[in-house]
Amino acid sequence: MGDGRELLPIQKGAARIALAAGAPIIPAAVWGTQARWSKRGPQLGPPIRPTVAVAFGRPIPPAGDPRSRADVRAHTDRLASALGSLVDSVRLPGNGLAIERPSDQT
Repeated sequence: MGDGRELLPIQKGAARIALAAGAPIIPAAVWGTQARWSKRGPQLGPPIRPTVAVAFGRPIPPAGDPRSRADVRAHTDRLASALGSLVDSVRLPGNGLAIERPSDQT
């Protein structure tokens, strides 16, 4: 668990499972919970009810062989990039929860 200043290294398990299953990964970012539950454990002071933001990214389709280290690394890197963008989007003050509508809906 980090201190929230930077994204920790992404482990390769999700990429390997997604490639083996032929399933997409849906990246998700949560920000704000560290105000209540930090690296040091639960914080009982203010804010009593911290604002928490959650964002889901576009599915990352599987591409590669789960037995290939290069393919697993590449898929892990795509996941890390998506998660980095999502975390950056939810950690900005006042961003809150954003709903992205598909272009075919109004």
